[in-house]
Amino acid sequence: MAAKPRRKLPGAASTGGRAVAKRASRKRVTDLDLRRAPLQPRGQATFEHILDATAKLLDRLGLEGVNTNTIARAAGVNIATLYQYFPNKQAVLLALFQRHLQRRTGAARSLLGGIGSSTNWPDKIDAFVEGTARLRAELPGTAALLQSMRIDPELREHSLRAGDEVSAWLADELAVAGRLSRDEARIVARCTLEANSTLIDVWQMAFGGRNPALLAEVKQMLCRYLAPYLPAPGTRVARGRSASRK
Repeated sequence: MAAKPRRKLPGAASTGGRAVAKRASRKRVTDLDLRRAPLQPRGQATFEHILDATAKLLDRLGLEGVNTNTIARAAGVNIATLYQYFPNKQAVLLALFQRHLQRRTGAARSLLGGIGSSTNWPDKIDAFVEGTARLRAELPGTAALLQSMRIDPELREHSLRAGDEVSAWLADELAVAGRLSRDEARIVARCTLEANSTLIDVWQMAFGGRNPALLAEVKQMLCRYLAPYLPAPGTRVARGRSASRK
C-alpha cells in the first residue's frame, strides 16, 4: 500500500511565513544602514545639507515626489556624493527621522517630565501641545515624513520601535500617580502621544498650522483623557508611589 502523504500540521505555514517575514525584516533594516558616516566637518556639512534638502522637498512635493535624484538636485550635490552616504531614498528618510526624533523626544521629556506627580499637569499638557506645534514649524517635512514612516514597510519597524521607546518613558511618568499598572500606563502613554501627533498632522496639513481652535481642542481632549489617571489639581502625590492595580 502506498504511503499516505503527510498532513501539514495546523499553523505550520503561518509559522514559516512569520519566520520568513522576520528574516526579510532584518534584511530590510540592514539595507537602510548608512554606507558610511561623515567624519570630517566638510562631510558632516554635506550630510546635514542633504537631510535639510529632503525635509524641504517633503513639504513641497510630498513623499511621491521625492527620490534620490530630486534630493541630490535640491541639495546641489552629485548623485554619487549622495550614494557615498545613503544606499537608497529610505535610508535618507530614516536619517532625517532620527534627527527629528531627537528634537521631538527631547521636547516631550522636557515638557511632560514629572506629570505623574504634578498638581498642575494640565499646564504641562498645554505646554506639550503648544511645544509640539512650534516644533513642527521648526522641522520642515515632519508630517509627510511621519506618514512615510508609517506606511513604508521598510521604515515602519523603526517608527514602531521609536514609539515604543518614547511611550515606555511616558508610561513610567504616568505610573507615578499610582492609578495605572505598568502595562496599562504603556497603553495610555501610547494613545496620548499618537493622538497628539496625528492631530498636529491635521493642524499642519489641513489648516496650514494656523488654527488655534484646533490646538485648544487637542489640549482639552488630552486633559479629559488623562484626568482619571493623574492626581486631581491641589492633591499631593508621593513620588515613587507604587501602582494600585497590578
